[in-house]
Amino acid sequence: TRYIFCGLAVMAIMANAQDKKIKKADSKFTSYAYASAIRSYEELVKDGYAEEEIYKNLGNANYLNANYEEASSWYGKLFALNKADIDPEYIYRYAQTLKSLGNYNESDEWMQKFKVAKASDQRALVFNQNQNYLEQIEVRSGRYQLKNIGLNSKVSDFAPSFYEKELVFST
Repeated sequence: TRYIFCGLAVMAIMANAQDKKIKKADSKFTSYAYASAIRSYEELVKDGYAEEEIYKNLGNANYLNANYEEASSWYGKLFALNKADIDPEYIYRYAQTLKSLGNYNESDEWMQKFKVAKASDQRALVFNQNQNYLEQIEVRSGRYQLKNIGLNSKVSDFAPSFYEKELVFST
């Protein structure tokens, strides 16, 4: 019985430590410290945690930091969970991450699911009315050209003004 008691005590201490890690990661996430929250949640996943809330928060933190490849991966794991209670917003965000990665067909499939889940949502209505968006982009591309002028640097400029760019429209 002594060994059983010791084993139970060790398990209780470990569970308490993991709960603290989850609370700490959640605190970072709710404080908008997404990069730090990502690291904390990824540590939990390495420790074997595969919970719905962790996958949601990892997907969202990466999505909100424009890490779309990572966000797509975590949303994919979220949808792979059995019996997960998925809010349609996650379906939309997953579709957007797929689109940003160039996976247009898969993105469209998820947007169809979003449209079914939230038929009256403005984003679903726009998607429904504009399902041939790639063709429209192709038709509209090449209509103008941006040219740098002497004020631009070779690196990314912060908040460049419109007058710093010369628009040349082709006819």
